Amino acid sequence: MFTLTFVRRDHKPNEIYYYQKNSDAIYHFQLFKDDDSGLYHRILLEDESQLIDTIDY
Repeated sequence: MFTLTFVRRDHKPNEIYYYQKNSDAIYHFQLFKDDDSGLYHRILLEDESQLIDTIDY
């Protein structure tokens, strides 16, 4: 199982999305590579608790 976690800047609860397919998780993750909304501090892409990639803002 793949997990995409959005760590919010406003300290509200993290937004967590679960995926069965790696390709679906990566697609969602890449949608936020150039995000300039200011909503998120960090986005984490994980596979079974192993960090695959991260975006830091």
